[in-house]
Amino acid sequence: MTHRLLLGILLAASSLTIMAATAVVPALPLMRDHFGHTGSAELLVPLVITLPALAVAVSAPLAGMLADRVDRARLLASGLTLYIAAGASGLLLDSLEGILVGRVLLGCAVACIMTCATALIVDLWDGSARKIALGLQASAMGIGGVVFPLVGGLV
Repeated sequence: MTHRLLLGILLAASSLTIMAATAVVPALPLMRDHFGHTGSAELLVPLVITLPALAVAVSAPLAGMLADRVDRARLLASGLTLYIAAGASGLLLDSLEGILVGRVLLGCAVACIMTCATALIVDLWDGSARKIALGLQASAMGIGGVVFPLVGGLV
């Protein structure tokens, strides 16, 4: 696999970490309406946004330790698989509590993805090429922060 292709994959994976929080923001009013019959909807619906960040904060150190012990590419693939399953859980679940569990799992997936993507960039590039790759990673995340809420709003 060429370094350009690998960098593209790592940049795309890194941009997904932003989508975990931002893509669902436009759906919050609809969720509040849908789950309004539950007395706790006003409290629980905003957690859809904050729980993944809390899960990242708690699980990222564990993901880092795991990334140092196992193959980083495989852990990245596992994180991406969990990301897909946890991200799609909102389509399949009709309970607010179940969706919140899915959002926690999504945060754990984000921790694995971000840790492994950054570690792989550091492992695979040296010197100025590493600085460029890390800069591109930050840019990909910034672009995702602009594009994903727009796409989420359209969807």
